Parts: sequence; structure tokens; C-alpha cells
Amino acid sequence: MLPAEISLRERKTAMTITENLKTIAQEEGWNIQEWKGMFRIDADSRHGTWQTFCRIMEEEKRFCYYSLCPVNVPKEKIPYLGEVLTRMNYGLKVGNFEMDYETGEIHFKTYLDFTGQEKEKPAIAQCIYSNIVTFDHYFPKLMEAIHGGQEGREAFLKSL
Repeated sequence: MLPAEISLRERKTAMTITENLKTIAQEEGWNIQEWKGMFRIDADSRHGTWQTFCRIMEEEKRFCYYSLCPVNVPKEKIPYLGEVLTRMNYGLKVGNFEMDYETGEIHFKTYLDFTGQEKEKPAIAQCIYSNIVTFDHYFPKLMEAIHGGQEGREAFLKSL
């Protein structure tokens, strides 16, 4: 059945993306908070703790999930971290790192477009888990790049 053929009655009975997110959070025991038109969930993983944010666009049927690095990059290290993040992004199957060159804020984004899709809940859960697992994997290297000194940069970049 094409999306245009789904009846109005079927659309009203389907869970919204927001309802799916809240159900997943409840099932996982996550504390979810509405914040500035988004939803915030604190991530506590093997390598650290950070905030995650979810932006839902119900009308467009889109879902964005962000892990926010708990430390902003100092101005003098922004060009170097730009290279670090580019190297981290290379070859990633899902998601990408982004950095605001003005503030030094770094986040990792995963994204879903549900146009024409009916089963949102499993995809939302996978998007969240992929985001947290990937950010956790790179978290130690990210902290090392932000807090490390000038020496050993070339070797560090090759290790990514």
C-alpha cells in the first residue's frame, strides 16, 4: 500500500514518532525530558556520560538523534579537531560527527526519514542505540584529542 493510500482512520490509530520514543524510553527505564522543543535523555555508557537530544519532525516524519560532547573544543584546537572528526567520519556506516566552528560544540548525529514507512519503533530504537554505541566507541579518542598536547598529534591522527 502506498503512503497516499493509507486511510485517515489508519493514520489516527498509528503511534506518532513522539509516542514511539516515549514508549522506548519507558521500556528502557530512561529519564526523558522535554527541552526547548526537543527531548533530552542522559546517556551513561562504558566510556562516559553525556546528554543526548532528539528532534522530531512529525509532519515530515523525520527523527534526528544527537549525542552532545560534554566538552567544547578550545578555539586554538578547532582546526585540529576538524581533521580528527573528518577522520572519524570516514567509513562510518551510520551517523556523522559535526562541530560548530564558532563555539567548539561537537555532536554525533543519526537520522531517520519515515516517509512511506509504518514500523517506526524498531527503527527509532536502532537509531538511538547506534548513536550511543558509536559515540561511546569514539569518546576516549575525542577526549584525548581535546585534552591532549601538541606532541604526538601525527601518530594520534594515524591511529583513528
